[in-house]
Amino acid sequence: MIAVEIDKRFVDIIKKKYSSFPNFEILCEDFLKVDIRKFYDIYGKLSIVGNLPYHITSSVLFKMFENRRYINSVYLMIQREVSNRIVSPHKTKGRGILSVYSQYYCNVKSLFNVSKNVFYPVPKVDSSFIKFDLFERPKPEVKDEKLFISVVKLAFGKRRKYLRNSLKEMKKVDISALREIFNFDRRPEELTVKEFVELTNLIHHRIS
Repeated sequence: MIAVEIDKRFVDIIKKKYSSFPNFEILCEDFLKVDIRKFYDIYGKLSIVGNLPYHITSSVLFKMFENRRYINSVYLMIQREVSNRIVSPHKTKGRGILSVYSQYYCNVKSLFNVSKNVFYPVPKVDSSFIKFDLFERPKPEVKDEKLFISVVKLAFGKRRKYLRNSLKEMKKVDISALREIFNFDRRPEELTVKEFVELTNLIHHRIS
């Protein structure tokens, strides 16, 4: 087990408590700057468990997605509201950017909720413990990941608008030219992950 903690005060406490275990190591580092691949090279595919500061949830998830070839599963304690958004299916109000990204890169499941009252000091929000099984190669697969991320962000950037309006701002392609083969008269939360992949690949084909 390799633990990562950015606060030296906690590192010192944890070291005292667990230093007798031969299979335990703690790093006083920022997890977002840790090179995950170096641990993969030593130990093989990793399982990652974390109780996250909620403001870095998105950043940690993107780090996981980028390093998915080195990771089997990720278990995270996160804000319950964010967890609900991550697992939201299409055609629901909670559907958003993190829903699409997480469900494209992972099989994701909220395992159980955790009351704020079990923490001290008591935070303002409840939590959820959520599991991500990462796909080494998602199916169906986008041709251009950067374009996929851009399309999803742009689509949800103005979520009340129909796709024909929100994606109109794409400078790389004329969306109106694709209307015969893709239905843009929908809002982004109505699309499945598969449909976002199809849309990205259509745009990629037109600009490549």
